[in-house]
Amino acid sequence: MANGDSVKPKEVKINAPIDIIRGHYSNAVKVTISDSETILDFVFISDQGNGEKHGELVSRVIVTQDFANKIADSINKTLEAHTKKQKKD
Repeated sequence: MANGDSVKPKEVKINAPIDIIRGHYSNAVKVTISDSETILDFVFISDQGNGEKHGELVSRVIVTQDFANKIADSINKTLEAHTKKQKKD
């Protein structure tokens, strides 16, 4: 790149079914790590009213170790920025 030109990232159009766009509520996550993959099981745990808990798997995401680290970094940076903003307000 000459003269300080920078490369602009290409925009990617993402299509998704409506049930994916709506999302799924999760209040627990189980992380399983193997030599090559990280598995994130997102679970909704509810109280059945009789003292018993019921858990339902709402989503499973399987990613590489490298991508799992990128996800963790992104979440941490986003939370830090959000926390700083809240403290200013």
